[in-house]
Amino acid sequence: MNDGTWKPGDIVAPNGWSSIQYETLAECEKRKKFMNEGFNKSDWKGKIKGECQKLDPSVFYLES
Repeated sequence: MNDGTWKPGDIVAPNGWSSIQYETLAECEKRKKFMNEGFNKSDWKGKIKGECQKLDPSVFYLES
């Protein structure tokens, strides 16, 4: 959440929260589980959640 609007990490912090492409859904699910377990042990618990999704170019936009 940034300025009251949900934005992809690629926009909010492109040098650390960018999307990662995986070869298979199974690999993505494994990494998602690892990432979310890490977030749940940190101050980010309940604030950030990783998801697997197909690439949707419409979520990558430039702010004016």
